[in-house]
Amino acid sequence: GRELSRHRLLAVLNVQNIDLLSDQDKALRDILLDAKAATEKALEKARVAESKVVGASIQRKASPPTPPPQRSGSSSLTSLVDRWALERSPTRKTVDAHAAVVRWFTERTGIHEIGLVERAHVQAFKTALLTDGATPANIRTKLSRLRTILGFAVAEGSREANPATDVAAPSSKGPPRRRPWTADDLAKLFAGPVHAAGERPTGGRGEAAYWMPLLAIFTGARREELGQLKGGDVISLKYADIDHVERETRAIRIHFGEDGENQLKTASSERIIPLHPSLIELGFIIFADKAPKDGLLFPELRPNKYGRLTEKWGEWFREYRRACGITDPRLKFHSFRHAFKDFCREVEINEGVQRQLMGHKASDVPDLYGLGFTTHVLVTAINSYRIPGLTLPPPPRV
Repeated sequence: GRELSRHRLLAVLNVQNIDLLSDQDKALRDILLDAKAATEKALEKARVAESKVVGASIQRKASPPTPPPQRSGSSSLTSLVDRWALERSPTRKTVDAHAAVVRWFTERTGIHEIGLVERAHVQAFKTALLTDGATPANIRTKLSRLRTILGFAVAEGSREANPATDVAAPSSKGPPRRRPWTADDLAKLFAGPVHAAGERPTGGRGEAAYWMPLLAIFTGARREELGQLKGGDVISLKYADIDHVERETRAIRIHFGEDGENQLKTASSERIIPLHPSLIELGFIIFADKAPKDGLLFPELRPNKYGRLTEKWGEWFREYRRACGITDPRLKFHSFRHAFKDFCREVEINEGVQRQLMGHKASDVPDLYGLGFTTHVLVTAINSYRIPGLTLPPPPRV
């Protein structure tokens, strides 16, 4: 019966003279024609869609795909710090400091991406720091670090310009952050219990309490440079004087270490500094020669999480100088370095010699030529170094 009904429907659809059909068959025929038209239309759409898919497939095989355009600012500031650290290899402390500035910048401006940073955002960051009560010196440091990171973005090609270049820190008011030690300041320090009475406070880390300030004022070396010294870094040097007579002197060698374990500020920080006669008279060579060649000169110093040996010692020294009556906050351990520079000028030590002794970069093109000043010149300069008006304490009891 079902097959018979199907033939009847097809017969209705194929009738040429529809007047022969009943009204019911005419309605049925209209329904069938509408369904046929809808089916043909759907099939045509399917064929067009299939044609487009096949064409696109052929196109992909014929040519490599074009990558989608990258949105401006698609790289984050955080990832920029990571790339900077990987390429420039700063210390962990330096990386943490720059990452913190980027984090603070994002928190205060809402900007996360490299390409979206504008000068107005850097200016807003500075204003926010001022509102938070940051000092001009602190703001200067933070802007400098932000400038460094954005400058790296320019160097790697992820930005065309550094928006932090022309944003200046607020001017500092009041006295400078540091001032050099004077002979009167040094007299107070060396009259304290460590140098005058032989005390060795726990925080002073044994003999470091005694020798670190003396080494600093007679060599101009940085605190960490002194803390990193090993027994083998107090060396003997043979040299010829101006009359070609062979001489020998003792010196300290400041360097990165055999395995690069020492932290120095720059490559020019590597240097040899002849020992001043005052250090020898106080017994520094006797003390140093007792230390193992591959062991720290001051073994009680302990590194902090950044590997720096003298950070905790520096905190002790700050309190100790106050106990000695030196309350000016501008007098810090680094002030010894400033004082060394001033006392070198007083006895007219050549500027280039000063830079070599202190591990400063060359100041002009001529300084870049040659191997630097000879040991004879350095020894002569150190022997001429004086601190007018200062009487040192007697040597410690051995």
